[in-house]
Amino acid sequence: FQLRQNKLKDIYECLETINENFPAQNFFEYSEFDEVFGPLLPDTEPMFNYICEETKDNILMAEIYEALSCFSLFTSNSFEEKAKFLFHIFDFDHSGNLQPKELVLTFQAVLRVLCKVAGLPIPSFEVLEMLATNCFYKIDRDLSNSIEFDEFYKWTLDNLDLQEFLLKYTGSQTISF
Repeated sequence: FQLRQNKLKDIYECLETINENFPAQNFFEYSEFDEVFGPLLPDTEPMFNYICEETKDNILMAEIYEALSCFSLFTSNSFEEKAKFLFHIFDFDHSGNLQPKELVLTFQAVLRVLCKVAGLPIPSFEVLEMLATNCFYKIDRDLSNSIEFDEFYKWTLDNLDLQEFLLKYTGSQTISF
């Protein structure tokens, strides 16, 4: 895939298309996926096939936030810019903070799609919910029951397991030497 040629500004344009044309959807069939993400790749079908899942009706669907997470993580932008983008798209209530449920959704989308792309076993939603809930209390340093971007970003830099995973599978270095 030629994902590194993209910038977050390109992903924001895709997000605008989603908000304008598909505001109530959480999943895309291939034609919708191609309409939104077509400007990012010459051929979107291989990426769609990597991240889609089959529904009980035997329809292949890609989860929108997994797709946005994937495309954003593989841009050529800095790690901090990628973290801000992800923080922003999962701040559903636009409070400027992540609430516990928003962090759960962040973990579910980001970690599931990275596992799909890396060919790793995909953790269940329940496992990722438990992980996010446990991490929430480590990230929320000021005990406000919400996570500010600075807390989120500091945690991503300080978490060695996360850094190793991201470096291995996305090529993003989160720590400066």
